Amino acid sequence: MNLKNAKLYSIITIVLVAVTSFLGLVVFITSFSRMQQIIAEHGLDYVMENLMAISQEISGQIGALSTLNTLLGIAAFVFTILTVIEANKLKENRTPFILLIVGIFIDILAIIGAVLLLLEIKKIEQTPPPAPTDNYLDNQNF
Repeated sequence: MNLKNAKLYSIITIVLVAVTSFLGLVVFITSFSRMQQIIAEHGLDYVMENLMAISQEISGQIGALSTLNTLLGIAAFVFTILTVIEANKLKENRTPFILLIVGIFIDILAIIGAVLLLLEIKKIEQTPPPAPTDNYLDNQNF
């Protein structure tokens, strides 16, 4: 496993998934509050009769945010896949790999899997390499 790539992909995945989740929440809240405002002003019957026009108005207002969220979502998906590929090379602990795979569909699990992968990378980096004298055959008593 290339630790540098795995670390970079994990960090980018965490940031992108968090940003897309936040933007998705902002788009939802904005749409919902605008719909409530229209219902309060005109009544539910007006909304039911003019639903298409109201939908177009709301989508026009949040179109830029939705487009940005879609583009960031595609980037998050790509980096999640790259992180999954790097996590697959980690043979000692399969938990980050499994969480990242499920995280493709559930964002919070992608973040948790990427954080666990970062912790595993840190553990691998802190483990000293074996010394040349650490030979298994030298420690055998025949």
